Amino acid sequence: MSEIIIFQEDKTGVKSRKRAFLKKAGEDLSKADQYNKKVWFYFIKFLFKIGILLKKTGNLFLIIFNLVWTKYAKPFILRNICHLIEDGRLGRRTILNSGDKIFAPLSSFLTVINFFVNQVQFRFLLLVLGDFFLLFSIIGIIFSIFPLIKQQAVYNFKTPDNKKYLSSPKNENNFLAIAPDSNFSLIIPKINIVSKVISDVDFSKEKEWQEALKKGVAHASGGVFPGAKGTTFLFAHSTNAPWNITRYNAIFYLLGELEKGDRIIVIYKGKEFEYLVVEKKITERTETSFLTQKKEELLVLQTCYPPGTTEKALLVFAKPV
Repeated sequence: MSEIIIFQEDKTGVKSRKRAFLKKAGEDLSKADQYNKKVWFYFIKFLFKIGILLKKTGNLFLIIFNLVWTKYAKPFILRNICHLIEDGRLGRRTILNSGDKIFAPLSSFLTVINFFVNQVQFRFLLLVLGDFFLLFSIIGIIFSIFPLIKQQAVYNFKTPDNKKYLSSPKNENNFLAIAPDSNFSLIIPKINIVSKVISDVDFSKEKEWQEALKKGVAHASGGVFPGAKGTTFLFAHSTNAPWNITRYNAIFYLLGELEKGDRIIVIYKGKEFEYLVVEKKITERTETSFLTQKKEELLVLQTCYPPGTTEKALLVFAKPV
């Protein structure tokens, strides 16, 4: 967790220091999210190993069970029955009078055991359970990565060129998408991003910025807005825990595909601000020097890198056209 100092004007015009504790802008996982993500993947790994173990055990069980039954259990039972008969404890009269009581349960037991051994039902059950666990783990993996694969596929096969994005539908034939909020929205044609921007998100309140990121892109409180000198700082999720990817909208997953010269459009208060990417870099999470510059108008987009981790930060710098 990095610490960023943001200066804000209070009502008396005196600058006050406000400490805002960030995970790197765009880092989408709280400590609880990171824990849940680890639990999820360990669970998938556990199911996969159980599946493999059951399939191996199915074959091993058949060998061991046949060995124990053939060499030890069955001879022991038959040998003791013969001894009882020879000793007279199971005489003809006893057998005739109580034979059903003695042999019916034994006969049923032998029938059940032979059924399992001969028909290999238990082995079959283990193999089926093994297949089930393997299938469930594979489905879990697919569920985890499908939204990201989908975004990558859309980027690869649907690259919009020479399309016009407008803040309002003035001419339906001249735009590809309408800004979701004419008050504050972000549009990046190359990677098909059209998202609402939630302004003045307070990083010192984790619940607040987590809720903001569920809705779209967040604008850092204390930063400037489009059109003013200084840094307009926006961040969003790249990924989240597998069960939250769809809900949290991994908006910035493809942010790394941007290159120098790519267009970024920000709609603010009904006005369109167009920027061109000038630089992209991967930095340590503690890199915050760009936030304090006041010399020029600068747009900075930030997210976690690699996607879904908290190791480094991916920064995209853009300047107005």
